[in-house]
Amino acid sequence: MILRLITAAALTVASLSGCGGFTPPPNPDMSHLVPANKTIPEELQGRVTPQSATWKKAGGKAQ
Repeated sequence: MILRLITAAALTVASLSGCGGFTPPPNPDMSHLVPANKTIPEELQGRVTPQSATWKKAGGKAQ
């Protein structure tokens, strides 16, 4: 009985020994990402949203 307890404790310590050291996480691989398209589509160019409408959506007081 004691031998089983010692064996279980030794196996637990051995399995957790890898968690003891701190290694930083690896950097994510972003080589497959492409830059975002920051151009405004032609159908939206020249349109302006009224400031009062944007203030209402943000929770501010309308002017």
